[in-house]
Amino acid sequence: MESATTTVAAVDLISGLHDDVLLRILSFLPAASDVARTSVLSRRWRHLWSNTVALRFAIGSEPKTYRYTQADRDEARRLIAVVNNALEQRAAGGPDMEDLEVSFVYSSEDNTYIDGPYIGYSYRHYHAADITSSHVATWLQFAMCHVTRRFTLAVPTVPKRRQHYAMMAADAEEEEDHNNDDDDDNDDDIEAEEEEEEKQEGDDEAVDDTVNEEEEEWKPMPEYEYETKEEEERVLSAELPFSAKIKEMSLTLGKAILTVPATHAGAFRSLTYIHISHARLDAGADHSNRLDHLLSSSCSPNLKKLQLKYIEGISELHLDATGTLEELLILGLRDLWSLDVDAQGLCVLGVKECFGISSVRISAPRLEVLACEQMGHADKLRFDGASSVRCIEELHLSSHRLRHCENEDDYYYDNSAAVWFLQHCVVVDRLMVNVTWPWWCSQKKLHVEETDLEDNTLHIPQLPNVRNLKIEVYGWLTEHNIEATVSKLIAKCTEIEDLCIDLNASRQVCSDQNCICNHPTGSEVQNISLGNLRTIQIHDFVPFDNPLRLVHLLLTSTPVLERMTLELNTICYDSREVIQFHIPCYGGCWEPKDWQSDHELATTWATKYEWTRAGKEGEVGGTRDLDGLCIH
Repeated sequence: MESATTTVAAVDLISGLHDDVLLRILSFLPAASDVARTSVLSRRWRHLWSNTVALRFAIGSEPKTYRYTQADRDEARRLIAVVNNALEQRAAGGPDMEDLEVSFVYSSEDNTYIDGPYIGYSYRHYHAADITSSHVATWLQFAMCHVTRRFTLAVPTVPKRRQHYAMMAADAEEEEDHNNDDDDDNDDDIEAEEEEEEKQEGDDEAVDDTVNEEEEEWKPMPEYEYETKEEEERVLSAELPFSAKIKEMSLTLGKAILTVPATHAGAFRSLTYIHISHARLDAGADHSNRLDHLLSSSCSPNLKKLQLKYIEGISELHLDATGTLEELLILGLRDLWSLDVDAQGLCVLGVKECFGISSVRISAPRLEVLACEQMGHADKLRFDGASSVRCIEELHLSSHRLRHCENEDDYYYDNSAAVWFLQHCVVVDRLMVNVTWPWWCSQKKLHVEETDLEDNTLHIPQLPNVRNLKIEVYGWLTEHNIEATVSKLIAKCTEIEDLCIDLNASRQVCSDQNCICNHPTGSEVQNISLGNLRTIQIHDFVPFDNPLRLVHLLLTSTPVLERMTLELNTICYDSREVIQFHIPCYGGCWEPKDWQSDHELATTWATKYEWTRAGKEGEVGGTRDLDGLCIH
C-alpha cells in the first residue's frame, strides 16, 4: 500500500510541473515518436507533446532487412505523412521550436557515401522517390519561419537501379559480341564445350531432384523494383532558406537543383554552423556568386564552421570570412578549379576530392590543421598560414613526379603542391601521408618514360618536429613497390615517437630490379637513427621481400622501441597454403595475438603478431619462423 501511494505521489509531482519545464524534459527524447507516446499518460499530456521545443523525425539506422523491401518504403511513406501533419499543426498556431530534425537517410556508420554514377549510399534509399520538391519546400519554409536554433534536413539521393542494370546488361552484351567475333574460327571447339556443359547440367539436375527442400541452396532476396520508371527519374528543386534566427543548419538535399536567393546584409546574422551537401547549383542568375555572398562575413557575421560537400556547379569559390570562420571543409566539389579563402581566424581546413582544382589562394595565418588531397601546382598556390600548421592529414604524395611540366595539363601529374606543404609547414608535429605510385604514367596518352620521372622525396626536407607519423600506401592499382619511398620518408622524420603504416599495396611484386620504384635503394635509408621511436603499427602486411626489408630497417634503427605490431593481410588468392616467413627478433620476441582458422585446410594461423623488447638483461631473442599468412 505504501508503495502504491509513493508511485501516485511521484506522478502527481511530475504532473504538477509547469508546462515549460515539461516541454524542456520532452525535448531530450531522441525521436518525435517517443515524444508522441507521452500523450497516453493523462489528459494533460495529450496535446502537450506537439508544443515541445525539439522534434526529431528520423528513418532509423538501417533498413529492416538486408535488402530493401516494400515494408521499408511503406514505413518511410508513413514518416513523410507524420512530418507533414506535425509541422502543419505547429505552423497553425503553435510556438516556435528550438530544434528540428527531418532525416530520411539511414544513420548507420555503415551507410557510407561514394560520389559516382550508380553508387551513392551503401544502403539503398528507394523511398527517396516519394519525397517531392513540394515536401522539401514545406520543410525548408517551416524552418525559416519557426526554428530558432538548430535545423537538420537529410534527403537521400534516388538509387539509379534500372539504368545501372541496363548498363551492366549492355556491357555484358557488348563483351559477348566481342567474344563471338574472336571465336569464329573455333566453332567446333565451342560446340563440343556446349555439349559437355549440357551433359553436366543434366547430371546436376538429376542430382538436384534428389535433394530435400531443407537442403536446397540459399537464394538471395530479389532486388527491389520501382513501382514506375518515372520514380527513378525524380529530380528535386529547392531554394536555400535564410533566417536571422537559426544558429546551426545542415542540409542534405538529394542532388536537388538548388536556387540561392539574393540576400541582404545580416541575412544569417545568428548562424554559426552550416552544412550543405548533395545539391546542384541552378545554372541561371549567377547562383555561385550569390552563395559566396551569403557565406561571407557581411551576410553571416558569426559563421564559425562551414561544410560544402558534393555540390555540382561551383567552379570558383570565394570566401571572405574575416576573423569568425574557424573550420572549413570542402569535399567532392568536382567542378571546382579556383579556390580563394580569406579567413584570418581559420584553424581547420580540409580540401578533399576536388580533383580539378588548379588555382588556390588561402589566407589563414592561424591555421593549425590542414587536410588536403589535391591543391594543383605549386606555381599557382598562394598560401599564407603554412608556418602555423601543426597537423597535416591525408596529404597525397606520389612516389615520383614529372621532371618537367610543359603545359598546365601536366600540373595534375606534378604533385608539387604536396611537396610544397612539406617544405613550408615547418612546425608540423603530426603528419599523415597517403603515398601512391604515379598510376598515370601507364596511360598511353602521356607517353611517360622512366627518364621523365624524378623521386619526389629528393625535394622533401628533414622534418625534425614530427612526433606522430602515419603513412598509408596505395599501390593496389600497380605492381610497383612503394616501400622504398616509405623508407625514405621515414628517414626524413628522425624524431618520431609513434609510427603507423598501412600497406594497402599490390599483392604482386615488381620483377624489374632496375625499375625506378626500387631506386635508389641507397645508403640514406640503410643507416637511419630513430632514437625516440617507441611504438610501431604495420597493417595489411604481406611477407614479400620489400615489406620484410622495411621491418628489418625499423627494428635495427630503433634503440628504444617498446612494441611493434604486424597485422597480416588475408586477401584471398587462387591457390591455398599457409606459409611461413622468417623475421629475426632483434633483442626482443614475437608473440601471436590474433588467430584465424580454415576448416577446409584444417589449420589455424596467426593474423597478428606483436614484438616486444626483451625484459631481462641478457634475454635476447634469436630468430623465429612465423606461421603467418593463409594465401587463397
